[in-house]
Parts: sequence; C-alpha cells; structure tokens
Amino acid sequence: MNSRILVNGAPFFMYGANYPWMVNNGKSNYGLDFGLNEWEIHHGVSTNLEQVAKDFATMRTLGFNTLRWFVFTDGRGGIRFDAKDMPAEPAEKFYDDMDAVLTIAAAHDIKLIFVLLDYLWMHDVPPSDSPNKKNYAHVLKSNAGQDELIGRVFHPLFHRYATHPNVLAWEVMNEPDWVVDGLNVNRKNVRSPISFAMFKSFVRKIANAVHYYTASKVTVGGGRVKFLHVWDDDEMQLDFLQAHTYNDFLNHPWDGRLFGTTFEETTLKRPLLIGEFSTNAHRAFDDNRDAIEIPLSAYLDFSLKSNFAGCLYWSYNNVDKCGTEDMIALQEWSMRNSIA
Repeated sequence: MNSRILVNGAPFFMYGANYPWMVNNGKSNYGLDFGLNEWEIHHGVSTNLEQVAKDFATMRTLGFNTLRWFVFTDGRGGIRFDAKDMPAEPAEKFYDDMDAVLTIAAAHDIKLIFVLLDYLWMHDVPPSDSPNKKNYAHVLKSNAGQDELIGRVFHPLFHRYATHPNVLAWEVMNEPDWVVDGLNVNRKNVRSPISFAMFKSFVRKIANAVHYYTASKVTVGGGRVKFLHVWDDDEMQLDFLQAHTYNDFLNHPWDGRLFGTTFEETTLKRPLLIGEFSTNAHRAFDDNRDAIEIPLSAYLDFSLKSNFAGCLYWSYNNVDKCGTEDMIALQEWSMRNSIA
C-alpha cells in the first residue's frame, strides 16, 4: 500500500498544524466552535471570522495544506440532546459555523481533518468548566445510542459536505486509547470504559457512512505508538492511521517512539499520519523529566523522508503549554521541500 494518502489520484503529504479550537479573546474556545452550546449561547466560528481568516492566511504563507480541527469534543456544543440526553440533531447555528470554516479553507486552499469526538466524551466526571455537569458516555455504550448519534447528527453532516474538496477526512475520536477497555484507560476519570468491541463497531459504522455518502477519508486519532496495530484492522475500514508522538521528546518507557524509524519498519498496512507532535512538548510536563530536544526542521525531515503520510504540529494557536513552533523555520522548510 502507498505510504501516502491519495488526493485527486496523486500522493499527498499532509503538512500543517492542529488548529484544534479557536482562542477567542485570549480564552480557550474548546467545544464551542460549532453551534449553540450548553450555556445556550453561541461563540462559534461565524462570530470570529476576522481572526480565523487571518490565521488561515498566515498558515497558507507557511505552506500548510492540512489542518486538524475538533468539532463536537465532549458534547458541550454543536449537538441538541433530547430529554433523555440522547442526540437529537445538530445544534442551532452549527452549519453557520461549518460553512464559515469551509469558505475560509477554500479561499486559502487548506484541507481539513474534522475530529468528530474527543475522548473526554467518555469521561464519567465531566470537566469542571462544563456548565451542566453532564456526560454522554452512555451514547456510545449501546448500539441504539450510537445509531442515534450517527443517524441524527453525523449523517446530515456527511451529506451536506459529501463532495466538498476541503473536507479531507473525518476523524472518529481523538485519542480513544484513554477510554477503550484494554488500552491505556485512565480509571480515575473512566470507571466503566467502552469495550473495544463496541468502539470498533462505532468506528466501522462511521467508516461505512463516510465511504458510502462522501468522497472523504476516515481516521482515528491514535494517542499511542504501541497501539497502532490495534487500529490497523481491516474490519474498521480506516483509510489512514495516526500517532501522537509527544513521547519522542521525553525520556520515559511508557510508549514506543517513531523518531529514527521508517514507515516501512512499522509494518502497518495503512498510511500513518503523525497527527500531533511538538518540539516544545516538554513544557507540558513536569520539570523533572529529561527532554529530548529535536530541532523542528529535523523532525519534519524525518517525517517526509521516512515515508510517513504527513506531520501536523500541536498547536498553531498555542492552546496549551506545548506552545507554537518557529514560523520562519516552517516557511523555509515548506519552500525547501516544495510542499503543495
């Protein structure tokens, strides 16, 4: 299999960043970018068009061709739930925000990987900033709940943007490793994780829908290198895989490392995107850990020359302590390597 995904029949190297959610007036907009939210207010993309358009214009000058953006996160925004806390439909103004993003993306020729759910969707105890203190783990733990979410929320979404050239892929979930039984579950937050069989069924249902209704691809945002072969399963019908490799920059034994290997050495059947990385990753961890410093250009060279499907750093808009990368270095690298 080709180590790169194909776009318009040609191998495509995904180069860019995570623009995971907006930073609105200096504050994280996690879960609020698309549609009305649990506060019954709207802080979506269409309310912040000038900043988003400015960011996209800058990113295009850096040579970026791909961004990764979270949509429904932990359920706090973008979905209207019924009286039984089951998904009913996309929230009011949801499509206003999706249309706005895609209009800007088209203007700057940048493709998007839309992350449908974050692993926080499955937490028993919602984040402290979630206003209604609800969680929606029950939705994914039954076939009926999965079918409601996919049928009432995801199907209309896939239909609306079925052939949009800037929708590169739909990602089922960001880092399910933390919430799927048998993987690296955080038992403090997920007392009753979803079974692998049930999650696998969920992935397969979404992949079937995307492949049937759209021209886009499907992926899962794998958080651990050591679990890559778990997702490289023909039954899930993923088009490419992901690894989030912050561990490449820390001296610890809890995961495998990609740096210094080639795609061929992974023995994976599907292309592998490095969906998250940061050469500043040590800033997000305690000071007692020894950071392995790898220059940005060296990491990008490694991802391209070792035949990975692409490389997206975390994060363009500096949403956490991992920080942003050197803009001049990014621009020079893209020009030197003629990234489309």
